[in-house]
Amino acid sequence: MAGLFMSAMIAGRYVTRTGKYKSMMFGGAIIQMIGIALMALLTVDANQWDVVWRLFVVGVGLGPSQSLFNMVSQSAAPMNQIGVATSTGMFLRQCGGMIGVSIFGALLVAKLSESVAARFPGVKVDLGQLQRMAMMAGDGPAMPPEMRAFVSTSISDAMSYIFIGSLFIVAAAIVAIVFIPQITLRGRAPGQNTEKAVEELSPAGPVTSEASVAAKAD
Repeated sequence: MAGLFMSAMIAGRYVTRTGKYKSMMFGGAIIQMIGIALMALLTVDANQWDVVWRLFVVGVGLGPSQSLFNMVSQSAAPMNQIGVATSTGMFLRQCGGMIGVSIFGALLVAKLSESVAARFPGVKVDLGQLQRMAMMAGDGPAMPPEMRAFVSTSISDAMSYIFIGSLFIVAAAIVAIVFIPQITLRGRAPGQNTEKAVEELSPAGPVTSEASVAAKAD
């Protein structure tokens, strides 16, 4: 979360100042891919800090996508449809998250089942039981050392398998970023101010300065 907040603020300030967002999107996706690749390299010998700094890298890469895609979609939409663009983006993000969790959860169970089937033919995997066994692995003689090593290695291999699969999704995101057009963000174009936005939303349309003077005189 710290990496995500930090990179999101830096990306937002940079884009606000320059109006150029595609380079930040590309950079964030590349950093995110590096972080996920580092997570895939974790082994059973990794400690807590090995995981923390890798997750920090993932967060740094994820930060720009959390803010810039919303900013671009809001700038591309007409003024009277900004709410629609924002809510649609959030809805699609939540749908992607739910679908992703379902897919990768199924892949995790499939990989664990494969590991268990190779070691214990005919035995069905119980993910909850394996998790409990892995959490008890450091509590002394809760299980034989051979079983403890097997459970730890199986879960580590399955998680690496999931992170490797995530690399393909990030690669697809990089390809999608290529097709995002570079537009002028709302508020940066000459003469684009609040008064103009209000006039565009007015049913009567833009009001000329002469009409405004005449109205004030009446």
